Amino acid sequence: MGKVYTRSGDDGTTSLYGGSRIGKDSLRVGAYGNIDSANVSIGLAKAHISNSIYRDLLEVCQLKLFEIAAEVSSDEKGKKKLQGRIKEKDIAFLEEAIDVLSKDLQEQNFFSIPGHSKTSSFLHLARVDVRRGERGLVELSRTEEVSGYNLKYLNRLSDLLFVLSRVVDEKQEGQYQDRTGTSKVSMARAIEQACFEKAKEISVPMAVAVTDEKGQVISFGVMDDTLEISYDLAKDKAYTAAVLRTETEKLKDLTGPQGSFYGLERKDRIVVFGGGVPLFQEGKLIGAIGVSGGSVEEDVLVVKAGEKAFMKGDRL
Repeated sequence: MGKVYTRSGDDGTTSLYGGSRIGKDSLRVGAYGNIDSANVSIGLAKAHISNSIYRDLLEVCQLKLFEIAAEVSSDEKGKKKLQGRIKEKDIAFLEEAIDVLSKDLQEQNFFSIPGHSKTSSFLHLARVDVRRGERGLVELSRTEEVSGYNLKYLNRLSDLLFVLSRVVDEKQEGQYQDRTGTSKVSMARAIEQACFEKAKEISVPMAVAVTDEKGQVISFGVMDDTLEISYDLAKDKAYTAAVLRTETEKLKDLTGPQGSFYGLERKDRIVVFGGGVPLFQEGKLIGAIGVSGGSVEEDVLVVKAGEKAFMKGDRL
């Protein structure tokens, strides 16, 4: 192996394929550096995937990222020598893969919170790195010519990684069943859906959070036009209901001067008004629901709809 270092970049410049030199702080270098970073992130995700078909799919994407990076890191002279470039068929390939993978996914009208599994988290990390690569190319395109195919490819690739992260989670979710055959996440989503239906019925956009018994979010969804402040409130109501094992609307008196929880409302994440309920299964706390977006009365009405859905399924 020859020497890795050349010392030619010690002055803060680097060589493009084709021979010209530019500053390492240029938009072009930043753009292909972002693509390189995305490629590494995809490799990290690939290393944690056991399914050989998914691994092969990601490897194809990595090879295409090399082609994009090569084009972005080339001057006009270098571009004439390139063998492989992204074409319409490469974008069509990604779109077909997305359609096939998403065919059996559950309908989703809420945010996907990364962290359900290590593998899907790495896929989400790769997704945001690809998005960063796309933004870098868009920025570069304001001043220099950038292939529209490259931009489209990065956009579809981030979509593919999102879909694949969901596929991985739902397959693992299928292995995480309780004795009734209902997974925690599936039940949480059913609760969310019941809350959303009630919220639509009363025409109030809501944020809905479902947690486990420790107050850790399992699922979180937001309707269009929900106030941003409601996002954290929904999670905090569910957290409060879980850790205190009681409905949040009952805490107003309990946290008053004569209450057994006096002063507790001053602690972070503790909410002492309606919209949070704990969920019990055979007398054991197994989770909680938090809802926010309307008046206290409206929040209580919606969270009760979620509680009712849970009681019908009776598993989380």
